[in-house]
Amino acid sequence: MNYYSAVRLLTIVSLFIILQSCAIKGNFKGLYSYFNTTYKAKPELFSKEKWNCHEKNDNKVRIIRGKDIVKCLSQYSRSLVYIWSPNCTSDICYPLDEIQKYCNRQGIELFIVAEYYDAEKMTQQYTVKNPILAIDTEYYKTNITKRYVALFLKDIDFLSPLQNRYLLFEKGNFSREIYDIFNDEKLKLEEALTY
Repeated sequence: MNYYSAVRLLTIVSLFIILQSCAIKGNFKGLYSYFNTTYKAKPELFSKEKWNCHEKNDNKVRIIRGKDIVKCLSQYSRSLVYIWSPNCTSDICYPLDEIQKYCNRQGIELFIVAEYYDAEKMTQQYTVKNPILAIDTEYYKTNITKRYVALFLKDIDFLSPLQNRYLLFEKGNFSREIYDIFNDEKLKLEEALTY
């Protein structure tokens, strides 16, 4: 065996050993719904009963379809649908309590829609007006987050691909997406004009 063959063999064996030791740790939250495991772990946390728009937060997560929230959006002059990713660590993923306070000051009705199911985050006590809403994955017949979120958004007449997590509606009609709720220039201007 010559020198180059030995180096090649050593490289292949080294790569094989390294690749064998790799393992994926963690979960795929954000890719899949995790409805079944979350529901089995905490069935008392969820309500599949028809949701009434005026029910206040009782710390139960309401499982809904897009058409359920459409009726609610039309009852308010301005409302915000926040597609909440429970484990988001981005700079634009603020605590739910803070988003609620901001919406209260702005006169905006807040609807928090969980992007996927997470028992730990969903059982926390949040100071929000409306219950946390979760997308009915059984109705949409898929556990793949991207698919059921797109179908849910289609049901609320949001037809373009989701770019931002904050969706502003005026009198039930989609107005615009907001990248960062606390740093949106139009909302800041409106707030300044009201004071």
